[in-house]
Amino acid sequence: MMDPHTERRIRRRVMVLGGLGVLWALGLLVRAWDLQVRSADKLNAMAARQHTKKVTLKARRGMVFDRNGAELAISLPVESIFAQPAELEDAADAAKKLAKILDTEEAPLRKRLSQKNRGFVWVARQVDADKITKVRALDFSGIGFIEESKRHYPGGELAGHVLGFAGIDSVGLEGIEYTYNRFLRGNAEEVVGARDARGRAILARGLGSLEKLKGDHLTLTIDSTIQSIAERELADARELTGARAGTATVMDPRTGEILAMAVEPRFDPNNFEKFTSNEFRNRTVTDIFEPGSTMKPFLLSSAMEEGVVAPNDIFFCENGDYEVYDRTFHDTKPHGWLSAANILRVSSNIGAIKISERLGGQKYYDYLRRFGFGHATGIDLAGEADGLLAAPSRWSGVSLPAISFGQGMGVTAIQMVAAAGALANEGILHKPTVLKEVRDGEGRLIQRTVPQVVDRVLSESTARRITGILEKVVADDGTGRNAQIPGYRVAGKTGTAQKIDPETGKYSSQLRVVSFLGYVPASAPRLVILVTLDEPEGMVSGGGTAGPAFARIASQALAYLEVPPDKAADDITLEDPVGDLIGSITQHAAHPGEGASALSGTAFQVASLDSATGQSIAASDGRVPSFMGMALRDVIGWQGAGRVSLHWQGHGVVVGQMPPPGAPLEPGMKVSLELRPPG
Repeated sequence: MMDPHTERRIRRRVMVLGGLGVLWALGLLVRAWDLQVRSADKLNAMAARQHTKKVTLKARRGMVFDRNGAELAISLPVESIFAQPAELEDAADAAKKLAKILDTEEAPLRKRLSQKNRGFVWVARQVDADKITKVRALDFSGIGFIEESKRHYPGGELAGHVLGFAGIDSVGLEGIEYTYNRFLRGNAEEVVGARDARGRAILARGLGSLEKLKGDHLTLTIDSTIQSIAERELADARELTGARAGTATVMDPRTGEILAMAVEPRFDPNNFEKFTSNEFRNRTVTDIFEPGSTMKPFLLSSAMEEGVVAPNDIFFCENGDYEVYDRTFHDTKPHGWLSAANILRVSSNIGAIKISERLGGQKYYDYLRRFGFGHATGIDLAGEADGLLAAPSRWSGVSLPAISFGQGMGVTAIQMVAAAGALANEGILHKPTVLKEVRDGEGRLIQRTVPQVVDRVLSESTARRITGILEKVVADDGTGRNAQIPGYRVAGKTGTAQKIDPETGKYSSQLRVVSFLGYVPASAPRLVILVTLDEPEGMVSGGGTAGPAFARIASQALAYLEVPPDKAADDITLEDPVGDLIGSITQHAAHPGEGASALSGTAFQVASLDSATGQSIAASDGRVPSFMGMALRDVIGWQGAGRVSLHWQGHGVVVGQMPPPGAPLEPGMKVSLELRPPG
């Protein structure tokens, strides 16, 4: 039997051990409560960091269509490969096998896969389907796949400079993709990566979610057919001339909508990484050049609008050389007296200077600004340049003469097209645009572009008159004759501008930008077209190179749009009567006051009167008959054996004619008459 002392000692030990057991149990309960309740959020977050990874997936970008619904940019489903390095059994082996399949460098991949502290790393983005199949066959733990989308441009190079491109992260980087990225990009979503029972990386959620995240769809003003025509003809013109680069832009002057915007050299946005920024920049909006003689219509229309010059006002063109301050300006061919209209027809620089002197520098500058020069048009394409147009306060004594014929200033192609749209659209300038509308994935309208009027630069009357003058430029004896289109009346102007030699800092005799700017049909314009060629080889002109390209683009576009031909367009007489008459004075007079006797031996300025339609009469003896003193009704009724084209100015009786009576008569010869009231 245990003695009492020993029994008490054992009981104390049991109580101590029991107490310790109770304390231990209480400690476990407290710790369990701490883990399950107080620290639950913290521990769950730690577990998530160790076993899951949130990956931000970009939504499928919206589609881009042309004005007729043709697909220009779409997004295709594609898979990307990721890894959870901690789950890889052999990072080096995985890197070796993956690099071989994916055709990538092994060392950088091995480095990424060896980062055991990283929960997620990309292996490869937007991988071809056949490579995905091969990687799946490896059955690596720690390797997973995520659905993404890849931008695709079905037309390849078609409208590449307008569309631009989106990068691998589905962010617009150039062109429309950049400008309207906020609509196209859609919403991003976080996708959680986890492990399955075998430790392989999988997606806990998110597969198939890109469809609901897709961006909005754009419809552009671009017409794929006209765009294709413009690109083809521009490429042919560039190849024919050996030009370094070029542009061809087509706009509807009634709305400012761009129907085509071709740029050479072209680039394929599907492979944008193979091109330099110099190649994928949109020269239509970024490149500044001196316009040359294509600026003359804006000069003359401004002077006409101000009422300081009429189409038939006469200017002495100095027989080809005109000194202003310390500089002598030249014409390609010498001219004596020319009407303002004929100054445009023969593209006289000196004549343009004389018109600008009458208009004045400040007025000319103000009109140029109103036409849109010297500041961006606001077209919805990134990188648009302002151009170069200094204020008159910064001009030298030769600035106005130079700017009068398009030197000493800089423009962009889009500025020229927009400004010409004002001439074609009864004097109203529209803001150019390439966006027609935006709709969401369900087809609901989000935004629609409404034609935006910037300014009424000219009156309807002035716009119609300048159009008539520009039609003469494209007549058989005009500098733009190569831009003629059978069946249609064409209004346009050639341009041949010297470039600055980067080595000498002076105008080069070899480097040029040639262009043709015009619109058709002149009677009711539907298309404004500008073709530019940068640094063509040889001594070429805008009329001989850009003019034919303009005609080919316009003729095909008009046929495609089913624009009916003008009525008897080929029979319409376009010549300016007094302009023809005065243009002949050069044969007889080198100075004012020494003209032919048919003009009474004096130089004169004809009042601003519209010319009547030319009529045909006959001549009998192979000589030009005398119409002096005849009334207009008698002239029209005169009959003979030969055929001449008769034009007149004024009313009353004939007081002057050219060619003079008795001159040899040639078939189709033009005879110009001046009439004044009798007495």
